[in-house]
Amino acid sequence: MEDKYTSFLSSSKFCHFQQSEEWAAVKSNWKSEFITVRGPEGELRGAASVLIRRIPFFGNMMYVPRGPVCDVYDADTLEKLTGEIKALGDKYDAFVVRMEPCVRVGDERFSGIAKKLGYEINSSALTYDEEIQARHNYELFIDGRTKEEVFASFGKKTRYNIRLAMRHGVEVRRLGLSDLGLFCELMEETARRDGFIPRSREYFERLMTRMGSHAELYGAFYEDSIVSAALIITYGNKAWYLYGASGGQHRNTMANYLLQWRMIENAVDRGLEVYSFGGSPGRIGADNGLYRFKTGFGTQLVEYIGEVYIPFKPVKFKLYHVAERNFRRIRRKLYRQKNRIGGRAGAHEEEPPAGPEPSPARA
Repeated sequence: MEDKYTSFLSSSKFCHFQQSEEWAAVKSNWKSEFITVRGPEGELRGAASVLIRRIPFFGNMMYVPRGPVCDVYDADTLEKLTGEIKALGDKYDAFVVRMEPCVRVGDERFSGIAKKLGYEINSSALTYDEEIQARHNYELFIDGRTKEEVFASFGKKTRYNIRLAMRHGVEVRRLGLSDLGLFCELMEETARRDGFIPRSREYFERLMTRMGSHAELYGAFYEDSIVSAALIITYGNKAWYLYGASGGQHRNTMANYLLQWRMIENAVDRGLEVYSFGGSPGRIGADNGLYRFKTGFGTQLVEYIGEVYIPFKPVKFKLYHVAERNFRRIRRKLYRQKNRIGGRAGAHEEEPPAGPEPSPARA
């Protein structure tokens, strides 16, 4: 099953690394189940990686990150997948199943199918206190374009900053697991500056080990000192800029811009279709540093539909949703107080798009 599941996922235009068996292994504090649906000829038509975790006082929650993987307008396949998901809900006595499919907001065709199958849809979330993963994502569509054409699509200031980093002598290098300490030190510095809770080194070690060749770590160096770094995931026809970090020194070198360009060049060389810059919560506009940084690379702002869910136990889910949101806010407030942080996440262009993880289900 593993080979067929992986082959189906990686060849699907709806591919997302969070639906992979490797990612389920990264989420080691969750149980995982894999669902597949076949057509009349025995061919795979749909699949879903379902993560299950017991939440204290509430019971089991089921989560399908960036899935399911199928033609989202194939009502028959969605119905069969939903039947399997409901069966898992009975097996684990779950109080809810939450999904975040890669479906754009306002897609009435998909919404109609989902609602007929018993799903509810929440497209109102704007911040990390309200959502598991960002609904607003920045995607660079590179399929069929040369590097020169992609570079020409960048904003004038972005192209200038890339060339400026080159003139400063910034060098981008591929790093390995042995260099993870450099990345984690920068991540901790970025977290203190921008006010989010960083991941542990153990988590990044597990991510790089279990994602294997899909996980790539890069660093930008100025005068042989690392000034910024990024961790990206490549899977199927896409690359995702998952985590980024930068130091407080040598910011005038614009190393982050050259770092992104080198990673985009690699994606073009590999013939990938999409390079995703991830998301950002809250304000969408020129006063948002992340918005300026990401749109400067010629990205399109893609707003996903949000959370698609079935509350098997509606009252319990409503209580959990309130508790979850308050927990995230309190956790972040305590972290900022402990580290004497007065700023807010998202204030700097260099903040990693995956940012803090206010929910145990976040990427």
